[in-house]
Amino acid sequence: MAQEGNRQIAAERIEILLSLAQEWLKPRPARARGCILLARKIGRRYNVRFSTKQKMLFCKKCSTPLIAGYNLTVRLSRPARALLYICKNCGYAAKFRYGKKKQGKKPE
Repeated sequence: MAQEGNRQIAAERIEILLSLAQEWLKPRPARARGCILLARKIGRRYNVRFSTKQKMLFCKKCSTPLIAGYNLTVRLSRPARALLYICKNCGYAAKFRYGKKKQGKKPE
């Protein structure tokens, strides 16, 4: 039970660190990157998964907070039905699917 409490606290800290990183990106980019690195480290230590919305806030490769138009290019890939997030710092392209979710087979 104590482990579940630790995971909840870790999830709250991750959310706080991600919001601070977004605020500090323009005035202090190094500190913003440090917040992202710390949030990822907390997530690994306490086995807390990032939601899709949280994953869209930073680059997976260089751990830079992403803001559209500042250091991020957003494209739509229609054949793949995905959003392409292209980081302007390192060039990494992340895909985030959109549209209908596939449903499993119906039991007969």
